[in-house]
Parts: sequence; C-alpha cells; structure tokens
Amino acid sequence: MNKLTFREKAGYSCGEFGGSGLWQIMLIFLPIFYTDTFGLSAATTGFLFLVVRIFDAAIDPIMGMIADRTRTAQGHFRPYLLWAAIPFALMGFALFFAPELNPSGKVVYAYVTYVGMMVVYTVTMIPFGALSGVMTADYDERTSLNGYRFTSAFVAALIVQWLVKGSVGFWGHGNDVAGYRWTLGLFGVASVFTFWIAYRSTRERNLDALEVHNSVRDDVRDLLHNRPWLVVLTVSLISLVYLSIRSTGQTYYFKYYVGNDGLVSNFMVAGTLATLVGVLLTSALTRIFDKKPLFMICLVVVGLSSLPMYWLKPQQIGLMFLSQIIYSFACGPVMPLLWSMMGDIANYSEWKNGRRATGLVFSASVMSNKAGGALGGAVAMAILTLYHYQPNVAQ
Repeated sequence: MNKLTFREKAGYSCGEFGGSGLWQIMLIFLPIFYTDTFGLSAATTGFLFLVVRIFDAAIDPIMGMIADRTRTAQGHFRPYLLWAAIPFALMGFALFFAPELNPSGKVVYAYVTYVGMMVVYTVTMIPFGALSGVMTADYDERTSLNGYRFTSAFVAALIVQWLVKGSVGFWGHGNDVAGYRWTLGLFGVASVFTFWIAYRSTRERNLDALEVHNSVRDDVRDLLHNRPWLVVLTVSLISLVYLSIRSTGQTYYFKYYVGNDGLVSNFMVAGTLATLVGVLLTSALTRIFDKKPLFMICLVVVGLSSLPMYWLKPQQIGLMFLSQIIYSFACGPVMPLLWSMMGDIANYSEWKNGRRATGLVFSASVMSNKAGGALGGAVAMAILTLYHYQPNVAQ
C-alpha cells in the first residue's frame, strides 16, 4: 500500500535539509546579527520579528489553498520545489547582506528583506510539507518518511550550529558582514541543489483523488470545525514559542551570562546530536506507544528538563549540557510525530467532509512554526530590552 523506496525517502529529506538549514540560521544567528552586527536595537528587532512573522503566518493557509488548486503534469506540490529554489537562495543571501545605510534605511532594508524571505519560505515549504501527505497513504510509511525528513532537518541543524560561526570568522577575517555574505551565499547554492534533488526523487500518487472542487469557504469551514487540527495547532504553537525563546536566547546566554560564547556551538551540537538520536528512535517508539501518548510524554519531559536552567550558575557548565541533552532527546520525536499526525488529520478531514485539502491542513504546522517563532523571538528581545541590553559590552 504505497510503500516508499529508500531513494524516495532520502530524496525527499534533501529538501528539508535546505529549508531547515536556513530556518536554523535565522532562528539562531539572525537576532544577534541584527543587534550586534547590523546595528538594530533589541526593541526594533523584536518588533520586526513579531510583525513580519505574524503577517507571514496569516498567509500560510492561503498558500495551502493555492497549492491544493495547482494543476501541473508534475502534480500539485512538487513543482514549487523547482520554481522557488533560486528565489529561496537569493532571499537568504539578501537577508544577511547588511548594506551601509543610515539607521532608518537599515530598518527599512531589514523589513523588506525579512518579509521577502518569509514569503519565499512559505511558497517553498508549505507545498514541500504537504507533499509528504500525498506520497503515500500508508500510516507507518508516512511516519517513516517524516523520520527521514527530520533526521535530515537535525543534520542540517548540526552543520549550521557547528560551522556557521566558524565560517563567518573564516571568510570575514574579522569583518562579520563579509563573513555572513560568503556563508549565506555558499549555503544558498547548496539549498538550490537540495530542493532540485527532492523534486527529482519524489512522486505524487492518486492525483485524481486530490482534485479540489470545493470552494475556499468550504475549505476554511472544514478546517475550523476539524478538532484534531485545532488541538495540534495549539500544542505546536505553544511548543514553538518556547523553542524560539530558547534558540534566540542561547547565543546571548553564553556570550553575556556564562562569559564564553565559544561554548554555544558545543552546546547546540550536543543538543542536536541528542535530538537526532530521538528522531532515529521515533519509529521504534511508535511500536511501543501510539503517536498521541508518545507525543504527550515527550512534551512533559521537555518541560521538566528545562526547569534546571533557571537556577544554574555560570560555572555549572556540565549541568547545563546535561539539561540540554535530556531536553533535546525528548524533542527528537516531537516534529516527526507532528507532521505525521498532519497527514492523518488530512485523511480524517477527507473522511468526515468528503473533501480533500492537504495543502491547507499542512499549512497549519508551518503557520504555527512561524507564529511561534514570531512570539518567541519577540519575547526574547523584549526581555533584553527590559534589562537595558547594550550589544558588545558587559551586561
């Protein structure tokens, strides 16, 4: 029943490498790039994140409906991987280009490039996510496919955490602007090839069953009455708010609280390796627990393992790493389970309403990702502003 080959699973996961790699760069390095390199204030940066990402999250369902209604010989969703690959790379480069401008010009440039990047990200990643829902109808194969996908995501995160800081220093020779330009340029070229590999390796199945004849009003009504979708949207939004606060804050935490920003790469790499182990064990764990109880157990462990960070002192590095490893291992199964459940929710919606809207359903996860990132990033910047943060001095 729609069994997938290793080639198709691995090829699909290549697309996640490009998308997650840039998302990790934005999540980890863009806040401190804006405040410490480009010269924006923490308050301006936080407001930028909030406004742009909430706007972008609002257009995600629109992109989902557009993708559902796309008609090509290659399918509904695959063509976007081909069409959007080069704009994706160019906007990532522009985001970190940092031209010489006056303070007002910098704010305008940041808004224009950030809006452009998030729109291109939406056009690329919503069809990419929805593609996993139509590659197979098999429950276990879908979980396995998303396991491959998020293994690739965490490998991308590992490479970003390990190499970006060093790459900026290597290419910039003390000039961080030049270093970011080279780093993002090289990453952009790599991302184009990863999206093209995903396009060439995958196939949409049962295209006739995916024909959309219902109106936009029907789609929206079905979605708002889909209780599983509303529950998963809420849980993922709350989880991603915290994830964004933590990811944004850790670079500042090690630079200004621990007093050793060289440790942040090791801290992130340790967490990503633990997360990768959790991802690889997801399929085995779902043979012991069903998706929902496993998802709940993981979130409880995530919460409990985060608490010690509140009390740890700057010299307690070992306990920081231990907390990070436990937290990250529990995070591992969360995203594969979330995206696998989205495919199940699309099937449930079709069964209940007699209509299929795969792109719209999958847009929920991307929407919660962006909205959570917006709120989390804004909260992190607001806390820095509250404590009168000044870049590159002792706090």
